[in-house]
Amino acid sequence: MLAAGSADGRIALWEAATGHLLATLEGHLGPVLGLAFSRDGGRLVSTSADGTARTWNVAMHRTIQVLSGHTNFVTSAAFGTHGQSIVTGSLDGTARTWDSVSGRGAAVLAGHRGPVTAVAFAPDGTRVLTGSVDGTARLWDPGTRVDLVPGGRAPAAPARTARSPDGSVMATAEGDVVRLTGAGATRVLRRHVDTVNSVAFSPDGTRLVTAGRDHDVIVWDVASGEPTVLPRAHFGSVADARFSPDGRRIVTAGPITGGLWDAAAGSFLTYLRGPRSRLTAAAFEPDSRAVVTLEQDGAVRRYVCTVCGSVSDLVALAEQRLATTRRVLTPEERARYLG
Repeated sequence: MLAAGSADGRIALWEAATGHLLATLEGHLGPVLGLAFSRDGGRLVSTSADGTARTWNVAMHRTIQVLSGHTNFVTSAAFGTHGQSIVTGSLDGTARTWDSVSGRGAAVLAGHRGPVTAVAFAPDGTRVLTGSVDGTARLWDPGTRVDLVPGGRAPAAPARTARSPDGSVMATAEGDVVRLTGAGATRVLRRHVDTVNSVAFSPDGTRLVTAGRDHDVIVWDVASGEPTVLPRAHFGSVADARFSPDGRRIVTAGPITGGLWDAAAGSFLTYLRGPRSRLTAAAFEPDSRAVVTLEQDGAVRRYVCTVCGSVSDLVALAEQRLATTRRVLTPEERARYLG
């Protein structure tokens, strides 16, 4: 069966095989903007510029429920895997989940900064995916908050206390100083001039990175306590700084951008742009090839780094990109550029 909505608020049901018109469903007071069948084909959900969604009994050609709650055009809708839930998206910038049996609203998914134009349930029915003209897609838990993004979970909150990987040293931020405690002794690290927001050890425990409200990110030698202040790249309080699991990179969470650094050289590599509210945390995924950031409004973003791998990874990337040009390197060029 096929369904088509019209600008006059009507929905036409067609026999797919023959193209025969089976029925016309009436009830919406504005143009129909979206349609979706339940998995068994017995129900239809429609969305409209009248600010409502409706569910329909396909066989009986009648409305089952009117889903009211959005404050602007309802653009899209989808049934859950088992047909017991419905999600709708709207120009009001929210998505809503509904009990498809009772028609009662379950939750409002608020966080997008623009109209929500696409919605869907994950195949197992435990997550809701929304897309918006704000340029983001969000994956939500069963209707309560932004939970995770494909391939990566939101990072934990920045830590003001951290223990070295071997457990021998404890770092604690106290105001604008950091205390290192281990082997019965305490060393006070002084270089920040405002509150230290986070502390994190390198994977081998030889270095400590700290981020402060003074805009600074500092890498400390744990054995000597000597500081290396990274070039200032964030023009505001730095909420978080962490090493990658392989120890080669550092990621920072500035007010409106993330930052990526070469840990050995202490040099700045690139900004991670896109956040629309203040960044509160940033971390690498276990393979050190992707960064996940968390924003104040709950948005989670994932950045995949295509140039963070080993030399062999970079050579493979170069050859992959070269293949798209259909050009073959000469032996001299291969020796010069790929070694």
